[in-house]
Amino acid sequence: MWLLLGDFNDVRKTDERMNSRFDSTDAAAFNDFISRVGLMEFNMQGGKFTYVSDNGTKLSKLDCFLVCDSFMAKWPTSNLRVLRGGLSDHLPIYLECSNMDFGPIPFKMFNMWTGKETVNRFVAQQVAGVDLNAPGDSALYKVLRMIKADIKKWRESVRMEEEKEYESIAKGIEELESKAETTILSPVELEQRASLLVKLKAIEHEKCLDLQQKARIKWVQFGDENSAFFHRAIKINITTNRIQELIFNGVRVRDPVALKVEVKKWFRSLFAESMRRRPKFSNLGLPVLSTTDSASLVASFSSEEVWRAIKECDGS
Repeated sequence: MWLLLGDFNDVRKTDERMNSRFDSTDAAAFNDFISRVGLMEFNMQGGKFTYVSDNGTKLSKLDCFLVCDSFMAKWPTSNLRVLRGGLSDHLPIYLECSNMDFGPIPFKMFNMWTGKETVNRFVAQQVAGVDLNAPGDSALYKVLRMIKADIKKWRESVRMEEEKEYESIAKGIEELESKAETTILSPVELEQRASLLVKLKAIEHEKCLDLQQKARIKWVQFGDENSAFFHRAIKINITTNRIQELIFNGVRVRDPVALKVEVKKWFRSLFAESMRRRPKFSNLGLPVLSTTDSASLVASFSSEEVWRAIKECDGS
């Protein structure tokens, strides 16, 4: 596990320079080096630039930390910060390695699960048990909560079976290929190896679909199942999407519990209003919904609507 840090005297993107020339050729070479070596970079807090010219007009992001994937996997929530002030034209930066616990992550529905017969059965069973007299939003919430619980139990039970199946298939292929080094395989053995390869490819394809959805990257080259690329993108997303700290009323807040409280207060203030008494409207000749349309607004969700909503869910 290692990291590379210092003044690289180059930038990666156009917005990392201000009032100075951006060299696209140098940037492409720098990014190519980072990609080929398998390096990754944390998002920087506290500012966008690390170099300021003497006259204060030219700014660039020349200093950075580049880490290997195992480093980022161990400390995905590390805090990279640039410090202000000082006599040097380069602003100091530091990387604080810490794991901030924001509690359980949200449940993610994977697209590939919708094609499983077991998941279809879970959905049908829970929708069939909906209380038709309950409010629609409450009924939908209960249905989705029960489906989530069923899927989590199902995944826990089949995960070990899938791993055992994968290991068994890989071992079978390895034994046949080892035998082929000393003797000619029979037609039956060749057919067996081909069958095992098809099964192994199907398992790998499902894994890649999960990785693709986690990475949130559109798979342009459908034939290139580069799982290492998706793993790297997932780690970068974790680092990019995490809120390391926020400033409220001039105070820097980093504690996860305090952050949640302050964010909740801020969003609550967006929907607050000073008006306590609202005016009433009556007999103004405004268009109104018919009795049929009004009833449709509070009608219970059908099983087809619930299933369609789940299938259209993108998992985010």
